[in-house]
Amino acid sequence: MSDNWICLIPRDPHFVPSDEAIKRAEALLAEITPNSDGIFSEITPVVQFRDCGGNFESIRCPVCNAQISTEWWGAQMDENYLDSGFSLAQISTPCGHVAQSLNELKYYFDQGFSKFILEVMNPNIATLGNPQIIQFENILGCPLKIIYQHV
Repeated sequence: MSDNWICLIPRDPHFVPSDEAIKRAEALLAEITPNSDGIFSEITPVVQFRDCGGNFESIRCPVCNAQISTEWWGAQMDENYLDSGFSLAQISTPCGHVAQSLNELKYYFDQGFSKFILEVMNPNIATLGNPQIIQFENILGCPLKIIYQHV
């Protein structure tokens, strides 16, 4: 059996919300997804990659939208991973543009890097609406990436 997750991460990979904000966001997520299999939050000491699992389709340059190969991307992931997590250093894309980091690449479905994650397992809703996302951003105090993960 497969599982679906909705994961909320800050766009700034190093941002960690306050404990109070996390509790409020967890409560809102529970209200929105009352029939889910569970709500979880995690703060890690290092930046981690948060993937979309089987929903992954492509990676593109944030400047020109050129498709980026998974081979090139995998090599960059290896280079950017240190004992202290992902360095997220500036990179040059194969098409010759500069991206601030691997986090700035255009992933379809969305993926990203973070120390903090709030997620719901088998939420029994398809997606979060824009008004709900804005609510979470206001509660957590940061712009968010929403990752729809299929495992």
